[in-house]
Amino acid sequence: DGAAQPAAEGGDGEVLKIGAITSLSGALQDYGECYQRGFLLGLEYMTQGTNVVAGRPIEVIWEDTTNTPDVAKERTLKLLEQDKVEMVTGYASSGDAVACLPLFEEYETICVVEPAAGDAIIDQANWNEYIFRTGRTSGQDALAMVAVLKQAHPDGNASIACFAPDTTYGYGMVD
Repeated sequence: DGAAQPAAEGGDGEVLKIGAITSLSGALQDYGECYQRGFLLGLEYMTQGTNVVAGRPIEVIWEDTTNTPDVAKERTLKLLEQDKVEMVTGYASSGDAVACLPLFEEYETICVVEPAAGDAIIDQANWNEYIFRTGRTSGQDALAMVAVLKQAHPDGNASIACFAPDTTYGYGMVD
């Protein structure tokens, strides 16, 4: 918890602190670890290996949500209050993300949510100008299946059963 990628050498500006929070343990650990690897590879590619952007060395501070919304909220607050990050990215669990959304409006801090896919992350009740998504939602997954069925059965004689987990992500698939 709180493991930081050291700030890069070579930038002469103030360190750009990015909070990265995801499930690095628990049921969604595989998603979290893949996100962590992908994020770091993307950062390396984007900065051509320098980890410096606009003259500012980048420091990434990682937190583990443990797949528990209360823990996610506590660790997001740590990133915002103690670590003073300028933006946050992550959340493998939609429930973790939804629990933290109001904090970004309160602290006026950008959050890029990925890979959590629950529709509730960007629905009307939770929307705020500081939240951005980079991927699809679980509802879009379900709508894609409906489109396939309509194409395969233009007469409308088809039905679908959707088994979904009892989670924020699952509700987006069946609502």
